[in-house]
Parts: sequence; C-alpha cells; structure tokens
Amino acid sequence: MATSKLLIYNNALQLLGERRLSNLYEDREPRYVLDEAYSLELVNHCLEVAKPRFSVNSAKLASPATSAVHGLDSVYTFPSDYVSTLSDPGVHGSNGSFFADEDFDQPVDRYIIESNTVATDIATNLWMRYISNGRAFSTWTPTFARLVAAYLAREVASRINPSRIEIAEAAYEKA
Repeated sequence: MATSKLLIYNNALQLLGERRLSNLYEDREPRYVLDEAYSLELVNHCLEVAKPRFSVNSAKLASPATSAVHGLDSVYTFPSDYVSTLSDPGVHGSNGSFFADEDFDQPVDRYIIESNTVATDIATNLWMRYISNGRAFSTWTPTFARLVAAYLAREVASRINPSRIEIAEAAYEKA
C-alpha cells in the first residue's frame, strides 16, 4: 500500500490506542491535533535522523561567492531542497558530503557549513551529496513512514492519550 498522509495519521493513532480516521476530513479532535503537529519540519527532522536512501540527492554547486570572513575563499549556496549533508563512508566511499569531482572520488576535507552555505578552498565547482525534502509520499519506504508516524505519535501523545506516551516513545526509538 502506498504511503499517504491518512496512513501516517492512522498509524500514529493506532500507536496511541485511538480509533482510525476514515478520511483526512473527519470531524474529530485527534485529527485536528495531528493537523497542528504535522509539518515539513517534522518530516525534515525524520529525514535528518534516518537519512533514508530515497531522499539522497547529488548536486553540482557552481559560481561561488568570495568571502573574507575565514581562510576559505569560496562560498557555495545549497540547493533549495537541502535538509542535511550525507556522510556515509560504507556506501559512497567517503567520510564527507562534498567532492571536487563529478565522480564523487575526490572528497573535500576542508569546509565550513554556515546555514545554507558551505565555504571551501575549491574555486571552480563543488559536488555534494545531501538529504532532500523534495520527495513525495510515493517514494517513502514503509520503514520511513513508520518512523514519521511514530514521531508524530510521540509529539501528540500528551494531547490525545497521555497514558500512551511511553508506548509512543518506544515506537519512535524502535523505528
């Protein structure tokens, strides 16, 4: 079954021992609480924690700006769908997220991340691997959907069913 917002809500409600929703517009208090809590920040947090494979993107950063703030000359701006950098030596062959070549073979070891920019001593192009927030429900794996539902349940447990806070916390830790 494909992931949807209704599935996420119903999985969260199930963890909290509540009746499932029949649709996203059902007039029930738990739905309103879930609507208030569910946000892009919540999903971004789960993306940052899990770093799922479906959300890994690669990008070429070009046209650096010059900075005199630190000893690194070139400042590159991250893509708009950036959530966090990827650091996965087992799969991508490097300890870092930034590379001096498009084959991702030459890692850049000296860089400073500030907000949505990175400063390096590479003055031409920089390639990066990062976690993206630009993925639709259709690409979510069941494992990631469970993580989002468990995190959502943990966030709203005190308002929907306080007796299930520990269960929601345990489900989040397990996910």
